[in-house]
Amino acid sequence: MLALTNTTVANADFTMSSIPVFTALFAWIALRERVQLRTGVAISASFIGIALMVGDGIETGSVFGNAMAILAAGSFACFVVVLRKANAIDMLPTAAVGALLAALLAAIMTEGDIAVSEHDLMLCLLWGGVLSCAAHFLIVTASRGLSGAELTLLLLVEFILGPTWVWLFVNEQPSTMTLVGGAIVLSAVCGYTVAAMRQRAA
Repeated sequence: MLALTNTTVANADFTMSSIPVFTALFAWIALRERVQLRTGVAISASFIGIALMVGDGIETGSVFGNAMAILAAGSFACFVVVLRKANAIDMLPTAAVGALLAALLAAIMTEGDIAVSEHDLMLCLLWGGVLSCAAHFLIVTASRGLSGAELTLLLLVEFILGPTWVWLFVNEQPSTMTLVGGAIVLSAVCGYTVAAMRQRAA
C-alpha cells in the first residue's frame, strides 16, 4: 500500500513482478539451491529493468514508492521460500498472524488515532477480509501442488492486469521509462519461469 500511494500502479506492479527473481536469489541463500545460467540472466535483466524504473522515480519524485515496491517484492519472495522450506506444515495460519502484525504496526504508526468512515471501513473489510484472505488462501493451497516456477508464472497475471485496469478506469498513464523497465522485468521473469517449467517436464 505504501508503494501504491507513493508511486504509480505500473511502477509498483512491474517492480513486484520481479518476485520470482528475488525468490530464486533467496532460495540460493537459504535453501542452497543452485543458481543456473538462466537464473543469473533473469536476475541481471530484472535488476536492469528495476533500475530504469527507479531512475524514472527519481525524476518524478517517487523514489520512496519504488523502494517500498522493491521491499514488498523481497518480502513476498521470503514468504515463498518459507512456504517451500516448510511445505509439510500447514502454513495457512501465517496469513492470520501476518494480518495481526500489520494491524499492530498500523496502530503504532498512527498512535492509535485511526478515524475511518463507514464507507472506508466497508472497503477495508472487502479488501482485507475477503479479497486479501482469499488470495493468500489460494496461494498457500496452490503451493502444495505447483512448483515455485508455475506458481509465480500464474501470479504474473496480476502484475500485467493491474496497470491495465488503472489505465482504463482511472486514466493513470505510466511513463515510457516505466513501460520499458516493466517490459524488461516481465520478459526476464516469463523467460525464466517457462524455462524452469520445461526443465521440470523433461
